[in-house]
Amino acid sequence: MSKKIMIVLMTIFILMPDMTTYACTEWSAHGDMVLDGGTIIVKNRDFIPGRQELKLIEPKEGYRYFGLIDKGITFGGVNEHGLVVFNQVTGYKDAGFNLNRMIGMANLPYTVLTNYKSVDEVIENAHNFPGATTLNIADKTKSAYIEIGVDGNYAVKENINGFIYHTNHYLEDNMVPFIKVNDSESSLIRLERIEDLLSSVDGPFTLENFIQISENQKDGPNNSIWRTGSESSNVRTLSTFAVRIPETGSPQLYIKLEDKVGEPQFFEYNVDDIFTGKVDVVVSKPSIITSKWLIALIATVIVIVLIVIILLCVLLIRFIRKRRQK
Repeated sequence: MSKKIMIVLMTIFILMPDMTTYACTEWSAHGDMVLDGGTIIVKNRDFIPGRQELKLIEPKEGYRYFGLIDKGITFGGVNEHGLVVFNQVTGYKDAGFNLNRMIGMANLPYTVLTNYKSVDEVIENAHNFPGATTLNIADKTKSAYIEIGVDGNYAVKENINGFIYHTNHYLEDNMVPFIKVNDSESSLIRLERIEDLLSSVDGPFTLENFIQISENQKDGPNNSIWRTGSESSNVRTLSTFAVRIPETGSPQLYIKLEDKVGEPQFFEYNVDDIFTGKVDVVVSKPSIITSKWLIALIATVIVIVLIVIILLCVLLIRFIRKRRQK
C-alpha cells in the first residue's frame, strides 16, 4: 500500500470524533520539582501499530524540529529553541464534523513547533488553535497544557515549581461540561494512576523517575500507562518520548519505540547535537495535510477501489459463463 494511501487512512483515524481509544498519557514537572531545576516532560503514545519514525523536519519557513512522525503526521517533538510540544486526542461532546477544523487539528503540532519559541508564545496564541485536542508543552521556564474545544473555547494550566498531568478528557472547570462521558473510562483510570505515581515520588524528579513511570502496567492491557493491548484490540502503547530541559545547556532526549511487541528500540540524544549535525538523523521536508489534497487523495482511493470491484465483477462473470458452458 502506498505511503499516500496510508496517510489518508491515518488521517481519517485521527479526525474521527470517537478517538479516545487511541489515547496518550502525558505529564511534566518543573523547577523545584526537578532535580537541578529545569523541566521534564513525557508522552506515552497509544495507537494502532505502524511504523514510527524520528525525523529532523526542515520547513521552508519557520523553526526546525525533531519529532515523532507516523505516516507523515507529527505527534510531538522539540524545536531548535527548546520548545516541546505534544498533542492528545480529547473527547468532545457533540463535536460535529468540520473537515478544515479537523485537518488543522491534525497539523497542530507541526504548526506550533515551526512557529513558536516558548510556552508563553504558544499560550498567547491558543485562541487560534483548532480542536478538540489538548496540547502539552514545555520549555526551560515552565510547562503547561492547553485544553482546546471546537467553538473557540479553551483553558490553560501553567506549571511552575510543580507537576501536571493529562490523559484524554478535559480537567479545567470551563471545559468539563464538554467531556464526552462514554469515552472517558480508560482516561479516568490512567489519570488516577499517573497522579498516584507522581505523588508517590519522594523528592524532586529525575528523568529516570519519569522513564520508570512510563513503563507502569498495573491497570491491565487496556488501561495502563504503558498499554500492551488485549486480544480484542490491537491498540497499545507504541512509544515514549521524554525530554529533560535544563535551565542552561542542551535538552536531553530519551525515546523508546516499540512498533513490534517485544522489540523495543531505544534512542538518547543531546538535542543541540541534532540541530548542529553532530549526530546522524533522518532529515525531511514536512508533510502537511490540506483539505484539497486530502479530498483529492480520498477520491483517488475511492476510484481505485471501484476499479478493483469492477474488475472482480468482470472476472466473476467470466467464471460463471465458463461454468455454464461446461
